[in-house]
Amino acid sequence: MKYTKYPTIEDIKEFCEGLNIESPEKYPIESTIKSIVRKFERFTGWDKFLAPKETKTLCFNLETLSKNNGLIHLPIPLLEITEIRDNNNKTYYNLEDWDLYPENALENNIPYEWIKLNKKTFKGVRKLHITGIWGYSREVPEDVWMAILKKGSAEILHAMLISISKGLKSWKQFGVSEEYGGPFYADLFKQWNEDFNHTVQRYMRCSYSF
Repeated sequence: MKYTKYPTIEDIKEFCEGLNIESPEKYPIESTIKSIVRKFERFTGWDKFLAPKETKTLCFNLETLSKNNGLIHLPIPLLEITEIRDNNNKTYYNLEDWDLYPENALENNIPYEWIKLNKKTFKGVRKLHITGIWGYSREVPEDVWMAILKKGSAEILHAMLISISKGLKSWKQFGVSEEYGGPFYADLFKQWNEDFNHTVQRYMRCSYSF
């Protein structure tokens, strides 16, 4: 199963209520989710993991093209090209003028990371404007969606427990003690954080070489 967007406030509430945990609606759920998504993208190395539906144009400097054998590394993964235009506003339509790598990206459901230009075609071109869909995927894989949901829930619930206990993790007096959160939550948070870390490792960006 895949999702068209990251977990929402309602998803977090439903997830917590399913575990018989008080709804964390008073806490900054939306900003926490955004923070977790940024962490996931930063740790995996995929800038813009979930591709927006709208096209975007990025500009590339071609002054060093001859030195790089016509190769341009794409800092943001690319799913689809809709237009290639140079600094003189000339548009290139011939697919033989460029190649995208990895070649088997479509078959393996992964994005393109490199574009190789025909040096003869683009000789003298100083800048290239590439318009397309930029991102790792048009949808969020289920394991990524669940990892972000659990990581976000762990951080929000931890903040709730700290708020309830006013910063205390445990209390003991006259032989009576109380642990705020208890081992159940500690084990749960640990498991959710480990799930997030393992998912990051599965999707970590590797250098593609020719």
